[in-house]
Amino acid sequence: MKDNCSHLLNKSVMQIVAMLLVFLMLTGCSTNSRSNTITTELKEDGKTALIPIIDEDQAEERSKEAQKYTYEVHASDLKADSIDLSQLGISTPEGIVVDEEKIVISDSGNNCLYVMDLQGENMSKVGGIGNGECEFLHPTGLAYTRGYYYVMDSGNDRIEILDKDFGYVDQLHLPDVKFSPDDHFTSIAIDENGGIYVCGTFAKNSGIYYKSQEEQEFRRIGIGFYGSMFEDNGTVYAMNQGNIFINEKEETFGMCGGDNSLWRIDGADLEEICTLPVGRAPESFVVSGDKVTFLSSYEMGILTFDITSGSYLSTPYMYRSGKDLPDESYMTMSNNTIYIITPKIR
Repeated sequence: MKDNCSHLLNKSVMQIVAMLLVFLMLTGCSTNSRSNTITTELKEDGKTALIPIIDEDQAEERSKEAQKYTYEVHASDLKADSIDLSQLGISTPEGIVVDEEKIVISDSGNNCLYVMDLQGENMSKVGGIGNGECEFLHPTGLAYTRGYYYVMDSGNDRIEILDKDFGYVDQLHLPDVKFSPDDHFTSIAIDENGGIYVCGTFAKNSGIYYKSQEEQEFRRIGIGFYGSMFEDNGTVYAMNQGNIFINEKEETFGMCGGDNSLWRIDGADLEEICTLPVGRAPESFVVSGDKVTFLSSYEMGILTFDITSGSYLSTPYMYRSGKDLPDESYMTMSNNTIYIITPKIR
């Protein structure tokens, strides 16, 4: 993997963290077989959905449209380094946040957090399996703001709030909306007013869930959304991976690479600020100025687009083949450096 990065060494702006060893490309659509009740509920959601909930024929049309989009690849001169987290004993990294001094990674396999310096050294462990203070069960998304860490303790259906020294401060209950044990909230962001946003990549009860500082419980906004979020200087952005689709005749539903947009969130309001080409399937993303950078499973690389025009700008990194492509990715940015963790090996 490092050999593949060696041609991107002219400018030290980008750092790829923990690209593990074996990856497979995501398929265009995934389907679940469920009862007619679920497809009926999803159809009802579609009446007020932020992201259209479509039928299977429309999903196939979007797939064909994705194949028609072409552009001339512009290689970027960004530096890429990697750290093999599996060699450090990290099992399944599913969240990352970077502050002024530390990289913090959640490990859902070991039910803990790992903390290291910005060079990926001097690692220490925080927590372990359980439901007490500073204990976790399948921790996923992470956020850091105003000296506090917010840990999505997904298996315990809560958010744990820790101080800068990782001491327990408080906890918040996550929305009780999981449809199956495999459903997990994966992304969390905090806005400048202390509002908290969480979301996951599940079809049933899809959306972004928001709680202001004054509210006691989360409420659902952005119905039909599944994707990830990113916070930049107190502003929260969201990017959807595609569309939820249903097949009423077969009583199935699933998710497919389809519509892709960048949204700005302000409280319960979502503003679409950029429409991207159909079918890019962004795994995770960061926003810097007038640019958005995301990992595209469809394009097998990391792409940068202009957020004012939605036009392609450059390709900072390309994977050598489908087997090198991560099945999932989680991305963040700090001090003009992008950090990516890629947890799944198949």
